Amino acid sequence: MKYPPMLLLLKIPCGDGSCSLWLPWFLVYFVLLAITIVALPVILLLIILLLPVGKAKVPAVMLWLVWTVVINLRGLWVEIGHEGREFGFSFV
Repeated sequence: MKYPPMLLLLKIPCGDGSCSLWLPWFLVYFVLLAITIVALPVILLLIILLLPVGKAKVPAVMLWLVWTVVINLRGLWVEIGHEGREFGFSFV
């Protein structure tokens, strides 16, 4: 079973080297939960309105796709560099 990332590692250039900063990424999930709860009535309304057209599955699948993207962030490493100064972040 895949688990969503819990920490965000930031690699920030400091002087000659780089500094690492660990951030609690799991706190973002509370914000996502609040957004989902607020958006749920809108999504249900879209499902009801799109039911006669036959496209009711599209808004219903949106929440699942967003959750899949969040889960698959684990292990992502992004590095941005210019002239020896590199900034990077990773989801752990």
